[in-house]
Amino acid sequence: MTRHAELGERLRLRRVAKTAREKLETLRLPREADERFYAVVRECLLAAGATGADIDGVAAGCVVIVVECLRPEWEEGRRDQFELIAHHLACTDMIV
Repeated sequence: MTRHAELGERLRLRRVAKTAREKLETLRLPREADERFYAVVRECLLAAGATGADIDGVAAGCVVIVVECLRPEWEEGRRDQFELIAHHLACTDMIV
């Protein structure tokens, strides 16, 4: 990818993130990340022009947050969040 193309992609991703964030801020989301939360995040990203690859990147970021924020002894909670992210944000049945 050329430098110009990389810059264009970064700008596109910023616009997508800004538009999705603005929409998310207007919604009343639950305090806990449940299936509705992840589905709404996906809807906002799609409405903002996100691609499947963009959503996969957000889903991967959510997995990192779960790993960093939930203690290892809360394995069941981690697994539940991974399933919610896979099914309602990434819309896949594949869970690692």
